[in-house]
Amino acid sequence: LLDEPLAGLPRVYGMAWAFVAHTDAAFADELLTRFLEAYAETRELNLAEMWALPTTLRVVLIENLRRLAERVASNKAAREVANLCCDHIETYTLHALDELLALLERRGVGRVFLAQMAQRLQDQRSTGQARVHEWLHKALPDLAAMLAQQTADQAADNLSVSNAVTSLRAIGDADWPDIVARTSALMRLMLGSPVFAAEHTVTRDQTLHG
Repeated sequence: LLDEPLAGLPRVYGMAWAFVAHTDAAFADELLTRFLEAYAETRELNLAEMWALPTTLRVVLIENLRRLAERVASNKAAREVANLCCDHIETYTLHALDELLALLERRGVGRVFLAQMAQRLQDQRSTGQARVHEWLHKALPDLAAMLAQQTADQAADNLSVSNAVTSLRAIGDADWPDIVARTSALMRLMLGSPVFAAEHTVTRDQTLHG
């Protein structure tokens, strides 16, 4: 592959990556078959790529789980930082809050931090905290929309995790000889021979290698 972020990786990795992305990590034999048939209309797949798919799909799914776990951990850490900040809010200047927010935004969790702070401080309206509430409102003008988005994102992540775990099991149970036979141009050609079609899967492999 030539283009980032998969530059230098085998084509089969890009195929697996695209399949997982478009199905939200869900796996079904028929779905994969249609995907491979559509791909082969543009680029013919060889048998080595086809047989590398089960392992490659597992690798991509595990990488997806790692990414999701990292996001969950990062969001949790941002909320914990917000809680610690709120516990000692009187000791923070607005400049210190700006610096802390900038650091968290570089890590991609700035809005999670702000939402947690806003929730913690929404019932605390003392005179000394007016400056903090003004700062929060400027940084996060629509708390309700942000909370709704976070809830939707969390639900989507939970679904992706569930799909990935289920798919890892399903890949092991899939009938890969049948999937390859239905989607490989070479296999369809070879199966036109009654002798080859009558062979056992192991014998077919020996024939193809020969």
